[in-house]
Amino acid sequence: MGQFLLKPEKDEDFYILWSTVVDMPLAWGPKADFQENKPFEGDYPDSRFDRADKYTSSALFYKGSWEAEDDRFNYGMYGWLQRWELKLLTDKLEELSSSEEQDIVEVPEDHPEILGLLHEFPEDD
Repeated sequence: MGQFLLKPEKDEDFYILWSTVVDMPLAWGPKADFQENKPFEGDYPDSRFDRADKYTSSALFYKGSWEAEDDRFNYGMYGWLQRWELKLLTDKLEELSSSEEQDIVEVPEDHPEILGLLHEFPEDD
């Protein structure tokens, strides 16, 4: 399964494990949580975090920039978010997951508070 780490904010110890299959976050938290808990049985060597610290992402196919204002990430087929908005998304997912006693929100259509965070895709001409 394709996944990589995203770092929404340069100076914060917070990372998101992003799936390229479903275009959604799978796990999030500080570096120590990833290395201790190994979500999705992943391997989380320091090199993945070093790359995310430098380029906003651990993906080898993508070099982001902390100065870029147009880093966009699709959230499924529901809309998109800018890199700096990803923490808002994970905060809301965390809130909903704890209130619904499940690990993750599986159906975004049931949660207008999630859809409200997203930017709409431009319409095709």
